Amino acid sequence: MLQLHHLVLAVFLVVANLQAQTPSSAKDYFDTGVALFQKGDLDGALTNLSKAIELTPRYPDALLARGMLLFFKKDMEGALVDFNKAIDLVPDAPRMERIYNLRS
Repeated sequence: MLQLHHLVLAVFLVVANLQAQTPSSAKDYFDTGVALFQKGDLDGALTNLSKAIELTPRYPDALLARGMLLFFKKDMEGALVDFNKAIDLVPDAPRMERIYNLRS
């Protein structure tokens, strides 16, 4: 369980390093979603991250965060979809290899 916690933290560090230009409203939903995820409100986090993606479908930060949330909820298929979309958008992002490893 501790290893999974470290993995979640590592992904949030990847997300923090990505440089995505997004509307502030999508960013607000993203920020709220991440905060709720960190507090353990997975349903609230999923709602907010999904709204951020709905507003800005090419938002790699939100896709990675929602992918991690889905992974955490054991929805591997949904997580894989989000990870693949994020990788397609920013394949050379710093430390993206951790996400590549999650897909296998």
